[in-house]
Amino acid sequence: PVGRVNASCNARFDNKDKQKKMDYVISVNLHGLKVMHKYLPEPIYDLNGELELNPARIYLRGIEAYIKGGKSASLVELSGAFDLYGPQKTFAVNIDNLFMNQELLKKVPGIDEQVCLKIQPSGLVDLTFQYSEGENQKRDYSLNVNGKGLEMKLPDFPLPISSVTGEFHLANNIMVFKNASGFIACGDQSVFTEMNG
Repeated sequence: PVGRVNASCNARFDNKDKQKKMDYVISVNLHGLKVMHKYLPEPIYDLNGELELNPARIYLRGIEAYIKGGKSASLVELSGAFDLYGPQKTFAVNIDNLFMNQELLKKVPGIDEQVCLKIQPSGLVDLTFQYSEGENQKRDYSLNVNGKGLEMKLPDFPLPISSVTGEFHLANNIMVFKNASGFIACGDQSVFTEMNG
């Protein structure tokens, strides 16, 4: 990260029953940071919010930043909690009006390049990603994408689809379409279609 932070620390030393127990809370206010991480497809910038650290967990509170998608910037909202010494972690990311295209999709870790070549998205989306990991390394995630005029090609469908709107929900390897619609190009005609399932 690059930027300014304000940090404060409250510490308490408790010697009850001669346990020599120390408790602390470190609060870090973030002001305009620029951050890059291996799991982010693009750097995020103008990051503001609060990071809190205690002996057991790190909390992300009210984190807001911007990410570039194409030529525009989109607001990113982030919250979460991470155990310092255990496997539990939860976080949520919300991005409104993200310009999704093949170049951005290729930069997302874990997405196969062949999938990127087949889908070829282009257009605006609202995106919400939630992730949790608990005991026994059990992981749950959900990705909600709300298309706002997206254009795309699907791997098992021979015709391009344009003006795609609606909700696409992916959770634990199951995808559901809800109130999705778009236009399929058939020669010189466009056919309106709706998708649910």
